[in-house]
Parts: sequence; structure tokens; C-alpha cells
Amino acid sequence: MGKDQEDIIKIKTAISLRILLKKNKDLPISKKEKLRKDIPKSYGDIADKAVIRKATVTKTFNIDGSSFSTTLFKIIFALGYTLIDFARVYESITEKDIIEFLAKKDD
Repeated sequence: MGKDQEDIIKIKTAISLRILLKKNKDLPISKKEKLRKDIPKSYGDIADKAVIRKATVTKTFNIDGSSFSTTLFKIIFALGYTLIDFARVYESITEKDIIEFLAKKDD
């Protein structure tokens, strides 16, 4: 696997995680309470629930360094999603999404 392909994987992973976190933040309060009172809404919440460092969560969301799959899985599960949920979002990421992500990251 080439460096470019690794970078694309990291970017699509970061975008996917951000989409899942946004879904949590956008849930109406009443629905959040029905689902779980402890639904993560921030990097700190995710870190606490996944029992990993907040810096590790931040790095994973911001494609800084490389994350182990176990860390990624912990984050996905802490967000309240399955690997299938993550895969659906990951596979929906377009080249346009990647370009927009990189443009925002460089701002």
C-alpha cells in the first residue's frame, strides 16, 4: 500500500468519525435521553468512555500519526456505533468530501 493510499484511509477515517460524532450532537435531547444519557458529544467524552487518552482521540480525528485498529474500534464503540455503521459512513465518503476536509484542515 502506497503512502497516498494510507493518507486517503486516514482522511476517510477522520471524516467518518466526525460524521458519527456530529450525528450524536445533532440528536434531539429527548431522543438522546431515550437512547443513552451518556452519549458522547466531545473528544473528552469519547476518551472517558473508551478509556483512552483524549490526545489519542484528537489525533485520530485529526489524522495526526497513525492509530491502531483497536483504538479506532474503541472510539467507534464509545460513540455508540458498530463497525457496520462506521463502514457505511466510510464507504460514502467522496473525493469532494476529502478535498473539503483538507481545505478546512489547512485553514
